[in-house]
Amino acid sequence: MASEQRGQEMLTGRWGNFRTLAVGIMAGVVLLIAALGAFVWWQVHGTWHSTPVISMSPTNEALEYDIWIGCYRHGEVRSSVPEDDKAVLVTVEINGEVDKGLMCAGLVRVTLNEPLGDREVFDGATGDSVPTR
Repeated sequence: MASEQRGQEMLTGRWGNFRTLAVGIMAGVVLLIAALGAFVWWQVHGTWHSTPVISMSPTNEALEYDIWIGCYRHGEVRSSVPEDDKAVLVTVEINGEVDKGLMCAGLVRVTLNEPLGDREVFDGATGDSVPTR
C-alpha cells in the first residue's frame, strides 16, 4: 500500500511539473505574440515615412500652396519645402498609416519664401516633377 501511495505521489508530482512547464510555455508564446504585435504597430504608427506628392496648387493667399497627397489616417503630417532660385523640393512625411485602398487625397498647406514663378517643383519622396495648377 505504501508503494502505491508513493507511486501516486510521483505521478502527481510529474504531472504537476508538466503543467507548470506547459503554463510557462503558453505564457512565453503569449508574450512573444504581444511583443510582435507591438513591434508591427510601432512600425506602422511610430515612424515617419515619405509619401508621394500628387500635385501642388496656389491658394488665395500670396506664397501659400496646397500640396495634395494620398490618403492617410491615424497619424501626423509634416512637410519641408527647401527652395532656391531654380527649383522647389516638396517633401511630405506621414507618421501613421497610409491608406492605399481609398480613392481620396490629403491636403498639406505650405508657404514659400518667394513666388513660384518659373521654378520647377520636385517631389522629395520620388524625385519626380510635381504638377502645379
